[in-house]
Amino acid sequence: MRFLAVNYHHVDDPDQYEYPGIHPVSPVNFEKQLMILGQHFDFVSQEDILAALQGQKDLPLRSCLITFDDGLKCQYEKALPILDKLKIPALFFVTGIPYDDPPQACLVHKIHYLRARMDPDLYYKKCESLYYKITHKRLLLESLDENKVARQYRYDQGREAKLKYWLNYVLDPKTKHQIINTLFQELVKDEANFCREFYLSREMLKEMAKRSLLGLHSFSHLPLKKLDPKVLNQDLEYNIRGLKKVIGDYHFNAISYPYGNTESVSLREANLAERMDLKFGFTMERSFNTSLRSPLLLARIDTNDAPGGKAPCFLIDKNHKITILPNRHFTEKRMMYYQE
Repeated sequence: MRFLAVNYHHVDDPDQYEYPGIHPVSPVNFEKQLMILGQHFDFVSQEDILAALQGQKDLPLRSCLITFDDGLKCQYEKALPILDKLKIPALFFVTGIPYDDPPQACLVHKIHYLRARMDPDLYYKKCESLYYKITHKRLLLESLDENKVARQYRYDQGREAKLKYWLNYVLDPKTKHQIINTLFQELVKDEANFCREFYLSREMLKEMAKRSLLGLHSFSHLPLKKLDPKVLNQDLEYNIRGLKKVIGDYHFNAISYPYGNTESVSLREANLAERMDLKFGFTMERSFNTSLRSPLLLARIDTNDAPGGKAPCFLIDKNHKITILPNRHFTEKRMMYYQE
């Protein structure tokens, strides 16, 4: 069995942002990639996976699940119509904080938006200045592990990639919030309106819940592994409770762990998800799933990693033979969380 999960974020016009920070897949390229994947894999749904986990059916020998993280409005407006046209199922993992009172944007999306709307040099200088003002320390990106940065951010380069890594994984949460919220408020005066424009509306969520298309993506999109146990429990409980306030009664079966690498998810988070009656979950380990033996730590690749993406990790010829490309951080078998 080769079960491939492919993940998307923004499906939208790539030219709408002045600077690289949000990297949308155009609707045209999204549809092209689905057509390529459909030549070699059978698309499966959440219900297919649940049935396979319960022993009621087997997944096809080559199966593919299309997933989306973050609960973005463009996913409903631009991607879902294409999926419906092609009759391809999908699963959308949603955060809870945009539906809080008052609504708040996830910090990671504030970072993306700042990078997309602000000159990179100016953005760096403002981060550097605010960091010094708060901590009286210099911002030293040179000390970061370049291999770790490259593995996490393959499509960002140089100082921009290091700054992104520093903000998401190195900087303490309190200081990070101070810096990013200060800069975000310079550009966005009404955060509630930003949330209405950026994330799925409540009506969209309700419709997608009726179609059993929703999964969890944590409440506030933080690296879950870095949270202490009490905060971690609260985050996932708030995620479920907050979304149910919007959509009503709905049984969540799946979770996508924010960031999805070994710095942000571990067996602890998978065990908690199991105790919360979740049935399967996705990391961002770049690999095929050759079994469902550990369903709450499944592998998944980014759209750019898949055939038809910017830098595919593997190729498939007309005879369906798979060739793994070198230096793409992709493995044929699972290795990051356990040995398949």
